[in-house]
Amino acid sequence: YVLDQNLKPAGAVENLAPTERIYSVRFLGKRAYVVTFKQTDPLIALDLSDPRQPRVTGELKIPGFSNYLHPYGENFLIGFGKDAEADGQYAKTKGLKLSLFDVSDPAAPKELDTYLMGDMGSDSAALYDHKAFLFSAEKNLLVVPASLRRSTAANSWGDIYFNGAMVLRIENNKFVLNGKIAHESKLVETIKPASVESIMPIWDGGHYYDPAVKRSVYIGDNLYTFSDRLL
Repeated sequence: YVLDQNLKPAGAVENLAPTERIYSVRFLGKRAYVVTFKQTDPLIALDLSDPRQPRVTGELKIPGFSNYLHPYGENFLIGFGKDAEADGQYAKTKGLKLSLFDVSDPAAPKELDTYLMGDMGSDSAALYDHKAFLFSAEKNLLVVPASLRRSTAANSWGDIYFNGAMVLRIENNKFVLNGKIAHESKLVETIKPASVESIMPIWDGGHYYDPAVKRSVYIGDNLYTFSDRLL
């Protein structure tokens, strides 16, 4: 709904995605993008140039969903969320997913590339807190927190095998991994490879230390990542 200066309805797009949930929205000038989800992820493009007659210009259906949409120039969006697959009438969520969308043509948004991380149960603070997502087009730097799980035949949720931050860049419209910053508990042990205990939350009797990264920031050419356990 679009409201006028008196907060009265001036225009509307209704029945946008019946039976589905809205997961993320991004406004870019006279355009808007909405991600909804039930079994697949429709990225819906909206034209808001006439506030009294907003309209859908295009739609893209892909597996999974984006909890967060980040602008990349005028013609691209970066989506961050989860991969998914159909499971009867519903969907089964899988690992973390980065998507690069080309929205230069409002009638035909495209997914140029995806980058998948971990299996079912993998998590990230950036799924529910956009300030945990770091992107700089100038530095070509993309950092997302990641607690990654590996599924097994006996346990679809699997065990956590990495807790830290994934550092990527975008090259020729593709995501490229620069490296990983692990927040294993160097305060507790220096076992290599890391034991399960070193990447799981710990309680020291007075404080709860969680290796899940909450924030990342760059100062000049230095990158810092922060969790309850390490800086």
